[in-house]
Amino acid sequence: LFPYTKLFRSLQLNSFEAKLLNGFEIKTKIDMVIFSKPLLEAGVKVISITQGCYGVISCYKKNKNIEVLKLNAISVKEVDATGCGDTFASTFVASYLKSSDIISSLEKANKIAGLKCSFHGFEKMEEIINSYL
Repeated sequence: LFPYTKLFRSLQLNSFEAKLLNGFEIKTKIDMVIFSKPLLEAGVKVISITQGCYGVISCYKKNKNIEVLKLNAISVKEVDATGCGDTFASTFVASYLKSSDIISSLEKANKIAGLKCSFHGFEKMEEIINSYL
């Protein structure tokens, strides 16, 4: 993975994938810094680990400091989690390309991915995306 990280601006994994790469579950902000530091040093701008009903934890550099942002999942009744990770990724990328604002883009991605799990399929996605992006 590391030889290719210079090509990444962002890296998103779910909790299971992060544990496979890292060898331990990322539960705290300190865990996230330990996991993210080599990736950030290799050139990745933001690393996000989606955690399902627990939200997302992300790490990025601000100036020379490593920042960690933990966002709780929004409160919805889960109906269908299919595509939530893809929804998070595509929303983050679209918002970040539009604004260059990491925090705002992560907040939007977290919210829209949470809303996605509240219904089956993808019919409502265009309306939801248009109202938040």
